[in-house]
Amino acid sequence: MSIFTMESDQGNLVESLYKKIIYITRITASRRDYIYGAALSVYNPYGEMMLVKETFDQAFGKGYFHYTLNPETADILDLGKFYDLATNMTEVISSFCGHYQVLMAIHFNEEQYHIHFIANNIDYITGNRLDINRHRLSKIKDCINTILMQHDVSVIRKKDNNGQVLI
Repeated sequence: MSIFTMESDQGNLVESLYKKIIYITRITASRRDYIYGAALSVYNPYGEMMLVKETFDQAFGKGYFHYTLNPETADILDLGKFYDLATNMTEVISSFCGHYQVLMAIHFNEEQYHIHFIANNIDYITGNRLDINRHRLSKIKDCINTILMQHDVSVIRKKDNNGQVLI
């Protein structure tokens, strides 16, 4: 099974957004050719995300969502196909419940490559703040599972309220 997580690093505050972008795009983990932006440029993602926040007076509190996807080890994909999968996922996250900027980077610094996503939590059209509760996280996973199945990659298994994996 693939593992999709929503990370909560230091509360994902606006103050830590710049460091998180640097972390996922660092040259020791990723390569420029495998970084992608939905509704933003990969050359100034922090500035563009902050511009949206400042435009809508939302440059405070929770600043972003950080997701990771770790595919099943048996799901060895051609890197080009994996990049296609990652960009498809980025576009789905970008349009989930609104219009959000998302930065994606494939990491090569572990045995199996994996994907990091940083999503602005402010809708760039309406200025509304996105809140991810358990129900919405479950819906995101459903959307991502559709993409994983299209690419013949193991789906994300969901857990019940007791932490048991559902079949």
